[in-house]
Amino acid sequence: MNLLKLAASAGQAIDIEFQTGHVGEALVLMLMGMVGIFVVMGIILALVVVLNKATDENKKQDKKENRESKKA
Repeated sequence: MNLLKLAASAGQAIDIEFQTGHVGEALVLMLMGMVGIFVVMGIILALVVVLNKATDENKKQDKKENRESKKA
């Protein structure tokens, strides 16, 4: 970073070379990260669905009891 500032302040052109040798490795790492994100999102979604179903049964029972108590 300091070399870039030195070169820029001296008025010299900076030659930047893009090396594409590691692009494949970078794409594999990015793919692994994205898969990890989707796996975690799937786990969270599954937990939410399970919790909704577990609490939904209690709500149905409460509604049924309320209806029966109103009839009596």
